[in-house]
Amino acid sequence: YVEIGCRFGVSLALSRSPSIGIDPDFEITSQLTAPTRLYRSTSDDFFRTHDISSLLGEAIDFSFIDGMHHAECALRDFINLERASSRHGVIAVDDVLPGDMIHASRERKTQVWTGDVYKLLLILRRFRPDLVIDVFDVDRKGCCLISHLDPDATVLYESYRTHEADILTGMYALPDIPTLRDAIAPAPAEDLPRRLEELSRWRAPMR
Repeated sequence: YVEIGCRFGVSLALSRSPSIGIDPDFEITSQLTAPTRLYRSTSDDFFRTHDISSLLGEAIDFSFIDGMHHAECALRDFINLERASSRHGVIAVDDVLPGDMIHASRERKTQVWTGDVYKLLLILRRFRPDLVIDVFDVDRKGCCLISHLDPDATVLYESYRTHEADILTGMYALPDIPTLRDAIAPAPAEDLPRRLEELSRWRAPMR
């Protein structure tokens, strides 16, 4: 398990597998029960200097992106995590469904802040139709599960600068919450347990 943006360790503490937590300002207050390595680093610096597969001894089964709330940062995190993931792995992404457009601003203006991470989903759906992307209307920020990963895929990496420029020039910006929800098309939060069970069955042959 790999978590980007572990801060107080609340979600990291749920892991029962060998884990890695990455956060430049972590303040772990939760009891971690799994073998865990913590790195006080930005995810960019971490991936630049470490090889996750070597650290864990195998490919990633599950990872969670909850780092810097800018779409281009989340895209870089996805590219780096997918490269080190199992083909039967799953990547979860937080902050994909803002409740108010002020929450989706590039600069934090409110206590609840998702940034423009939702743009990551628009890019993935357009350029990686091979991925299975499930979004759920969870709490105030939404939750996304991405499966059918391809560690050998290079299209996002090779075109990253183009995607970054498009994000920064506003190509993927949506004008209001109704338009954003139509584009993201989240399923009800109540559907999340069923989807997790489906993913568990899908992973069973690999286990």
